[in-house]
Amino acid sequence: MRDWSSKRRAGKSDPTIVQEAHEAIIDMELWNKVQAVNKLNNEQYSSQSNNLKGEFILTGLLRCPVCGAGTVMSKSQKRDGSGYHLYYMCQTYHSKGKTECGSNLIKKELVEEQVLKWIGTILADEQIVDGIMNRLEREETLGKDELEKDLHIQQTSLKKLLDKQKKQDSDYYAGEIRAALYNRLSEAIEDEINKVGQSIAHLKREIEKLESKVILNKDIIIEALQNFEVLFKEATNDEKRSLLRALIKEIHVEADRKSIKNIVFWFTEDDSFSHFALPVSDVRRTVSQITASFKYAPL
Repeated sequence: MRDWSSKRRAGKSDPTIVQEAHEAIIDMELWNKVQAVNKLNNEQYSSQSNNLKGEFILTGLLRCPVCGAGTVMSKSQKRDGSGYHLYYMCQTYHSKGKTECGSNLIKKELVEEQVLKWIGTILADEQIVDGIMNRLEREETLGKDELEKDLHIQQTSLKKLLDKQKKQDSDYYAGEIRAALYNRLSEAIEDEINKVGQSIAHLKREIEKLESKVILNKDIIIEALQNFEVLFKEATNDEKRSLLRALIKEIHVEADRKSIKNIVFWFTEDDSFSHFALPVSDVRRTVSQITASFKYAPL
């Protein structure tokens, strides 16, 4: 298929450009001023949009109530021109259009307020604090037991290697092994002994770390959780996003987008906390997720 532009210009030569052949409709000074104003407006809009993006702390957590996709920022100017109405908008709609999903706007300020209420209620529960303490103590006990088990295995291996080395020495001195073969065998077993010795030293250091680790007492944890709201308010937007992602996996709202349906928190694997969020450090390997489903007032 021929290019439309080429077909349209078939038989025509390239245009000739002649500078200042006629009087300009807009003089150059005015033109430059207009371009400068446009550039400034674009920069201000881009800067404002970037600043707003930083304020959307639930991006990646809040889900579209229709398709389940994530959400992105959206804004609409207020009628009095004093600012913008801010919303979370369906990411599918944003990227693929209305044929795939609707905008499903969720009011930013109200949904964020509701999420913080959920977190505050959950973290204020003393049963959760007890669960955290029990989980920490249990993980440390299990961790030490595993290390001690591995240490015993390595120490047993080392004893066998030393016995083997001793027998090789005896065989050599008894003339049962030639010097060349003895040297090769000695080098190989010495290398194995060194490796096992290094593993034993590493395991002992890890056990010492666990034994000397200071366990946070319950009063310290309660104080930290009770001050969550204050600490959250003082945090930067980046810190708020990081903190929320450490606590929450997903946030779902009702179909009418006026109330939270549920929040999926990250939990420890403790069946007794099936209705509560038990936040864990991101360095802990064993976590499960359970949905907290209690209601607050509509958004």
